[in-house]
Amino acid sequence: MSRESREAPGASQSRDFAGKLGVALVTGGSGGLGAAICRQLVERGACVVFTYRSNRKAAEALIAELGGTIDGGAGAAGIPASDNRDATTQQGGDGTTIGPSGAETTKTSPGGPIGETNPRSTINGGAGAAGIPSISQEDAKTLKRGADATVGADGDIGREAALTSNGEMALTNSRASAVRLDLSDEQAVAALVEVIASSGGLHTVVYASGPYVPMEYVSKVTPERFREQCEGDIQAFYNLLHAVLPHLRSAAGSLVAVTTCANRRFPKRDALSSAPKGAVEALVRAVSREEGRYGVRANCVGPGLMADGMAEVLMESGELSEQAQQVALANIALGRFGAAGDIAEAVCFLASDRARYITGQFLDVDGGYSV
Repeated sequence: MSRESREAPGASQSRDFAGKLGVALVTGGSGGLGAAICRQLVERGACVVFTYRSNRKAAEALIAELGGTIDGGAGAAGIPASDNRDATTQQGGDGTTIGPSGAETTKTSPGGPIGETNPRSTINGGAGAAGIPSISQEDAKTLKRGADATVGADGDIGREAALTSNGEMALTNSRASAVRLDLSDEQAVAALVEVIASSGGLHTVVYASGPYVPMEYVSKVTPERFREQCEGDIQAFYNLLHAVLPHLRSAAGSLVAVTTCANRRFPKRDALSSAPKGAVEALVRAVSREEGRYGVRANCVGPGLMADGMAEVLMESGELSEQAQQVALANIALGRFGAAGDIAEAVCFLASDRARYITGQFLDVDGGYSV
């Protein structure tokens, strides 16, 4: 199968988010679709904090590409950092599986090494190569052992530089920052959101994560497997939603959830993905209806069959056979698979003020599959 470009051709070079106070939070930012969304948000002037669950190597690569926190001081979320005197990186590649929206999905325990000291790490929110925030033991208490990062050798120096005169964490002009986070950990999610909000505000939230979804007939899905899928997608999204809503109200901000076009036209063996995403879409609809009075907008983007993200993994694994791919292509009006940049274009549009009168909508980016 020929691969389309990961970026949408002719993508706008507008600066939709330049001058906006605060940051855009993207969950699942190290996955294929999430990374493309982060790129376009940064390109259009946003300061981005993205989360990843276990694929540290991909997060570091994206931070290096986006420029990370090269302006020095705190990370984009205001999380303290060490300086760059130690240039050795600590890799975290752990056989991560790519899931919906390109999200990494290997299950890890929340909290991890917060508060531990590793003198060989350059997980630096300052000018380090990785640009991923470092957190000292005191800061770990603030985060309630939520978001995970490894402390660098000079964490105390970075921490002092990152704090204001009254001891609060301050937001800098960093372009991007990454934090490891398990969305199923309600307290961890709330702690990270509070740090971001107290460090400058939150104007955009993009949910681009979710657990790995094998293609199974409904009759083959056990109740336990279905429950795990719902907890990893519906409950994870709700943990995020509950934490960010007060701050989106303050900013009259925007929420965009990356879901699926399968809830408009159902393909066989996709219930394990589309059912939880349907619940996510129902929550987004509720937010659009109930929170509009505060200026909050909420929309969904439904990817079709993409050359990136989960579909790519299913193709490579053989779970989506060559024959199945050809059948799918025949059902796509444009006759080709989509690219991550196509999804990012739609997400960034809906998150921007150009879509200021659009809320409660489901924009399927599927090449006409759902027609």
